[in-house]
Amino acid sequence: MQNFKSVKFSVLCLRNTIHLLKFSSYTFEVILIYKEIVMIKKPTILMLCLLLVVCSCRKDQNTTNPTLPTTLFSNWKWTGTYYDYPLGRPLNPSTPQNSGIEKSITYTSELSWEKISTTSPTDSGTFTLGHGIYSPNGLKKYEFDSIQYYRNGVLLKGIVDCFAISNDKLTFSAGLKGMIGSGYTIYTKQGS
Repeated sequence: MQNFKSVKFSVLCLRNTIHLLKFSSYTFEVILIYKEIVMIKKPTILMLCLLLVVCSCRKDQNTTNPTLPTTLFSNWKWTGTYYDYPLGRPLNPSTPQNSGIEKSITYTSELSWEKISTTSPTDSGTFTLGHGIYSPNGLKKYEFDSIQYYRNGVLLKGIVDCFAISNDKLTFSAGLKGMIGSGYTIYTKQGS
């Protein structure tokens, strides 16, 4: 009796396979692939899945390899800082004219920097340039360049300037990477 049930099940499977084969040759290929995968051991299946995941990853077509701005390499003079908060802040914007403070920063092609201010000692070191893209919840895409500072070869933690250059204006703002309420600081290029 058990042999009869087994034969009946096999015939049923065979009929289903034939119907599927008539339906589409693609379905037949999928069935064959499925049968082959089922016979493979578990570690091999895991490796196959990992391989499929890695191979299916592709670079976003809109992403390009950005060139870092060589126009940064110059001497820049501070022209103003605009604060978002607190509202009603005195000296907003803060400028050399209303604050009495003079600031400048120089970036060289040897990746060194020097900051000079009338209110603090001269500071200098080296830097690296970076480029980032931030898209919170996929709503808006923020694309920005950044500077990471080093002093005596030691990373200055927490000091990363996001910046944009337009003509002779250098703007620093965390708003370039989507930070709300960060305000911005503008420097103007000196000389050529």
